Amino acid sequence: MKSKDLSFLVLGAGAIGGITAAVMRKNGYDVELLCRDEKLAAHISENGLQVKGFCGSFSIKIPSYSSVSQIIGKKDIILHATKASDMGEAARNSLKVLNENGFFVSMQNGICEDELGSVVGKERVIGCVTGWGATMLFGGVLEMTSTGDFILGYPGRTPDEFLELVSEALSVIVPAKTT
Repeated sequence: MKSKDLSFLVLGAGAIGGITAAVMRKNGYDVELLCRDEKLAAHISENGLQVKGFCGSFSIKIPSYSSVSQIIGKKDIILHATKASDMGEAARNSLKVLNENGFFVSMQNGICEDELGSVVGKERVIGCVTGWGATMLFGGVLEMTSTGDFILGYPGRTPDEFLELVSEALSVIVPAKTT
């Protein structure tokens, strides 16, 4: 299996989630977005996200939805980039579109892996430190304000080949390391 064989759903079309989805999509990954705002989801699907900053300047359309019921098929990875306060409900709602052997990657500010694990199962969680900055200038327009890296790891177990595939995919945005 190659990293581009994986299917991704990004929860949250804010600065981190939106830029992650846009850069991955630009680099040929199968990525879709789920956000709460119906108008923003329609705008991203029809007109695309505008991205600028450290990741370059570009616009890209991404299939986007405001309800998990609109998503067709199962995803290998759900990149969870909502606010930490919305994490539990968003995870519960999106669990039904995760492949049986899929994982949630916790990209929230803070340490949310334990709470996420209590919702989806600890064995389905990949922790992620997001060490780069971004801001939403306004709906659909995002700026990567600083560069950095991702650090990925499973809670309580060593990295494996699958984690390396996820790391490779995220490395199209910034360098990603596993631990």
